[in-house]
Amino acid sequence: MTVGFKRKFDFSCGIAVCWNIIRANERGESLFLERRTMILQYRISNYMSIGHMVEFKMISRRTQLETTREKLGVLYKSVLYGPEATGKSCFLDSIRFLRDFVLTGKWIKIERFAGDAKGMERKTTFQITFLAEGKIYEYGVTLDTRKILEEWLLIHNDDTSFEPLFKRQITEIEGVFGKVSVKPRQLFLYVLAENGEQQIEPVVNWFQSIVIVNADDHYQMERLKGNRGEIYLVDNADQLSVKKGAELFRYFSNRGKECQVICTAQESLADVKAFLPNEIWFIAKRNDETILNNSVL
Repeated sequence: MTVGFKRKFDFSCGIAVCWNIIRANERGESLFLERRTMILQYRISNYMSIGHMVEFKMISRRTQLETTREKLGVLYKSVLYGPEATGKSCFLDSIRFLRDFVLTGKWIKIERFAGDAKGMERKTTFQITFLAEGKIYEYGVTLDTRKILEEWLLIHNDDTSFEPLFKRQITEIEGVFGKVSVKPRQLFLYVLAENGEQQIEPVVNWFQSIVIVNADDHYQMERLKGNRGEIYLVDNADQLSVKKGAELFRYFSNRGKECQVICTAQESLADVKAFLPNEIWFIAKRNDETILNNSVL
């Protein structure tokens, strides 16, 4: 059974090009298909200090000097720079919230945008696109303070389109899993996992691979191993000494394409020389809104 809609790729986000590279295996990057976990794109709105939708990508667009054809690759490390109280920690915490919601199924009242919400809908949306066990998925959920409004899980097909595995409006669900009862505050993805649905096992495993640590916590930092297929979100990376920071990012760089690391920093990590221009994002506040951008992408 197929849900009655098919969404074409937004080529502006570059993920379609990413998939072409995965298929064509240019530059010998066959590791894409071997990797279990990779963030490709993440969008969040109305969460704590984040108001309107912001978008973050772990995709790099590179133009080769010897050719005009653009090539795309996936970033394995990235940093979000910004002054204090601009939303860096909130950004990482939103991923933590989504991960915990998916894995535990427990409803936690969401802390919505605390600033001027004029012109903004009173609902929160999480939307994440990722690679899991060789397939590209998009998972999203929209909720307010009382219930889940929308939820969807899409899988990418070879014809550059996303095919829904399920689509949900409040408690009404359509998709390949047939009719399943779900409560207004219960994620359908969690219900499928509890029911042992094998088709969504790669998705659940992907969320389990996300490791969130604070650089202030030396015990946590010592436990970072850079295991294959894990995604590390490191808050306050500038709290590390230059030596420790250099060791950490050199370690992840040496792990190559086996894991991803995304970190936040208030002060420059330039002394570490660990990040290329396309791996650096800037976060700031403008008229009470969080602005996230990367001039290279």
